[in-house]
Amino acid sequence: MLNRRYLRIKVMQGLYALEHSRNANYLLSLDLIEKQFDTRFSQLAEDEKQVGWIFEKNHQRKPENIQIGKKLPEKVRQLALDILDAYWNSDEQEALQEQKFAPLLQQVRASYKEDNDALTEEKKNIMAVFKEVYEQEQPTIDVDASDVSKKTLVKAIDIYHNKLQEDVKNLEARLLQQSRIIYTNYLIGLIWVTEIAELVNLEKAAKASSLLKAPIFEGDYKMGQNVVCQTLKNSDALKLAKEQRKIDDAVLRTTVRELYKKVIKEDEEYINYQKLGQNNAEDDKKIVNHILKNIIFKHEITNSYFEELDLSWSENRKVVQSMAVKTIKAIMGDTEEEDGDAEETEITINKNFELSPLSKNWDEDVVFYKNLYNFNVEGNQRYEDIIAKKTKNWDIERLALIDKVILKMAICEMINFYSIPVKVTINEYIELAKTYSTPKSKKFVNGLLDSIAQDLIEQGDIKKSGRGLMDNK
Repeated sequence: MLNRRYLRIKVMQGLYALEHSRNANYLLSLDLIEKQFDTRFSQLAEDEKQVGWIFEKNHQRKPENIQIGKKLPEKVRQLALDILDAYWNSDEQEALQEQKFAPLLQQVRASYKEDNDALTEEKKNIMAVFKEVYEQEQPTIDVDASDVSKKTLVKAIDIYHNKLQEDVKNLEARLLQQSRIIYTNYLIGLIWVTEIAELVNLEKAAKASSLLKAPIFEGDYKMGQNVVCQTLKNSDALKLAKEQRKIDDAVLRTTVRELYKKVIKEDEEYINYQKLGQNNAEDDKKIVNHILKNIIFKHEITNSYFEELDLSWSENRKVVQSMAVKTIKAIMGDTEEEDGDAEETEITINKNFELSPLSKNWDEDVVFYKNLYNFNVEGNQRYEDIIAKKTKNWDIERLALIDKVILKMAICEMINFYSIPVKVTINEYIELAKTYSTPKSKKFVNGLLDSIAQDLIEQGDIKKSGRGLMDNK
């Protein structure tokens, strides 16, 4: 079952991914500016060559016979006409020819060098302004540049924000999807248990119909009558959940057949279970728990399947296993708590058991989940500024990225979640730092959050309702 710490971890992972997206989008926008200016630099070089080509083509013609394309840039046309005119009016045409018209072409090069230098300076200014304002949604821009360069700047800023908005939405959807996948994997684990029992029954039926008419030993097919498996198989709740999640039995069977043949039939616990006498509910429960914990949720065959569905399977496996084991307990009622010999105790199987919920109150948890994520996205710059003021002697860019994410989340929670005590928030994020960051991070995050919390309380930025909610000690 999911708890608030798990939800914080998922939001932390999402925000960490978003930080990388911010950086990627920033580099993407810079790359756009680079490419736009590279195109213009290339065009200048091409225009310079074009002037030389026009001169070479027309310098021996009479002025009235020259042909210069009307679609060429105005500067190309004008420069070409200027050096042609200079050549035709020169008293030193032979000398110019001997020098391969170098003095005339040098004028062209000088003119385009000025343009190139001006464009280089313009690019520098556009880059500087972009780096200064790109995170602002509607920045006030003051830059001395051509209209083309201004359009490039606006386009780069738009690309950054459009991509960021897309990433924010996609990550939020992915976070919720990851949680829902946990429930799907829980259902798959239970379904596989029923499929294993079905495979045993199919083996028994195949042997019974064999022409060899070999004797059938009931003990060899004990799993087929396992009371836990049968209860799961006949569960309307499980059938409905499977239909709602559109879980394909055919796909699952391919994996479970391989698991049954290669792993379960060779498993020592399973072999010993088959050797026991008549089915006993306690033994049935034990073997199902063993298969769930040590095979279905542990073996590489099934892990490969789960990992394809869930990128965080290694992290979520324990949650799924816990939900499945609680379901088996629900089927068995309070059997575990009874005193005395299990064989002498009348066991009542709960055929109307309820499936484990994803959390105690999933609707409330989704609201917490979304708010924590979106409040962090919306207040990102504010929380970063708060951290920066407290780390004046330490460049905020040098903080470990995960530490920065954890600190911003804690500040966000203290400010926006009125019913969560400050102390609880600080302790939760200290634990995240302890688990997911560097060895020194726990102490660093603790000290910084204590100081920030005190400042926010004094400034009236933290508003809590209820006794003890403001105390961060």
